Amino acid sequence: MRDREADRHGILERRGTSRLPESLQIEIDSRCNLRCTMCAVPRMVAARELRTLEPSEFRELLATHFSHARRVMLCGFSEPLMNPHVPELVQIAHSLDKRVNLATNGLLLTPERAESLVAAGLDDVALSFDTTRPETYRLIRGVARLPTLVENLRGLRRAVEQAGARLDIELHAVVSPRNIGEIEALVRFAAAERVQLLTLIREMPIGGQDVRSFTATFAGVDWTATAELARELGVGLLFTDPRPEAVAGCYWALNHSYVSIEGDVSPCQVASVDPEFRFGNLRDASFASIFESERYVAFREKVARHEIPAPCRGCSCVFRSDASQPAGP
Repeated sequence: MRDREADRHGILERRGTSRLPESLQIEIDSRCNLRCTMCAVPRMVAARELRTLEPSEFRELLATHFSHARRVMLCGFSEPLMNPHVPELVQIAHSLDKRVNLATNGLLLTPERAESLVAAGLDDVALSFDTTRPETYRLIRGVARLPTLVENLRGLRRAVEQAGARLDIELHAVVSPRNIGEIEALVRFAAAERVQLLTLIREMPIGGQDVRSFTATFAGVDWTATAELARELGVGLLFTDPRPEAVAGCYWALNHSYVSIEGDVSPCQVASVDPEFRFGNLRDASFASIFESERYVAFREKVARHEIPAPCRGCSCVFRSDASQPAGP
């Protein structure tokens, strides 16, 4: 008998069809200007190929493999703004009828770069913003540059307002024992800065550790009160249910794909840490053939049945959203 949950996600219907994911992440540079405490890069292979995705490569990648995609997220285990061509990449994606999101640590988002990105028509920006305290920022991100990040956020908002553009700005906070007591301050900061959305992402244990050992930190947080505060202040809030019993399937793994700068295809960044979940390389095969390969289909079928593989058990995306409804105006 076919699994009802897998059927609900359409996974068992996909084999041999063209129902490819409409949303994907593309890593456009292999370099980063930070060494964050929770980053998986130090746990990955010691030496990555240092390279930048050129505009011509990006256009070919989208045209050849991702004509079906409607949303492109420029992010990865790196800082996308290390790539000097981001405005041109945004324009290329738009010319191919795709919405473009940029996820950045924000330290390179100078006023000049903000203006160029707004002019290029960038649709969404997600800034890594874990704390309102400089010392906590230094502990998490490894540098004492929180004032730079705040100023760059404000410069981006000014660029959007001056251009009369429609660009959504959101903050992504990785929540860990280092900043668990600062969530209310983050909500109030987001409201004061007129940010549309604050997403709280639980720190992800990389390497297959069981998620249950990482949930104790969250037990004392009143998530209902947090959501109510956000709603009262007019801030959109997304967070995941931290209870171990809430573990379920992963919408992300079932509906997105991730392409590293090396061309490896995985369900997402977290899964890409494990070579077992790199299902093919675009240098050797088409995305469609990789996505419909036996191994990738089997992976999605397992996730749809809530059989969560080891690399995913520490990820907040595997949680059911019952207690994490968006709060906002």
